Amino acid sequence: MIKTLGKTVVSEVKKVELHLDETILSKLPHIQIGLIRYQGATVSESPKMLKGRIELFLEQLKTEYEPQEIGNIPQIGYFRQCFKALGISPSKYRPSSEALLRRVLQGKPFPFIHSAADVNNFVSLYHLMPCGLYDADQLSGERLVMRLGRPGEAYISLAGKETSAEGKWITADNAGPFGSPIIDADRTKTSLNSTHMLHILYLPDPLKDGQDAHSLLQSVADLFIQMNGGEVLDLKVMKQSSA
Repeated sequence: MIKTLGKTVVSEVKKVELHLDETILSKLPHIQIGLIRYQGATVSESPKMLKGRIELFLEQLKTEYEPQEIGNIPQIGYFRQCFKALGISPSKYRPSSEALLRRVLQGKPFPFIHSAADVNNFVSLYHLMPCGLYDADQLSGERLVMRLGRPGEAYISLAGKETSAEGKWITADNAGPFGSPIIDADRTKTSLNSTHMLHILYLPDPLKDGQDAHSLLQSVADLFIQMNGGEVLDLKVMKQSSA
């Protein structure tokens, strides 16, 4: 059974429902997934305020962590254990948040894209959790399922390469895999034309700064709206019931 906490509905557009497959729930009994939907956003080049905030945070990260100590970070360790529980090698297929952190600590530039994607990547780094932001109008159907990839499944990733989904932790719509805490699909990526977006956040344990899950999602939504405008259609935390 799945609980939904803190739902806020502002207006009605195409409905999207996320379901967690039993395999995910049985192997990751404590997993929490955040889901936020936005409507009426205006995506642009990131404002100087956001870029400045990100650059300042990147400098803080470089003083806080050493590349060789990444494995000792609790949130990084949590997702490595999740991958192992699902039969995925976290060394061969790194959680996207860990890959981004390694990139930054190696002195490589932050991948500025646009105001929506930059908020997503900043949030991923700040909370050390994989996050996926998708153009909801590019999704096929209303029912989304988070599960393990099936034999033969594949998708074109954000890197432009055909990527096998078999055995990977993915989220799929009617057309197949589009989201993953490893790397997302190109077909549902956000762009300057995106106005209705879906945010999927893989919440770590422990949460950073002692936040509860709902407060974390609310802070993410507030930042997104501040930088992109629009409104929050839906904000919920999905997890397995303790009952």
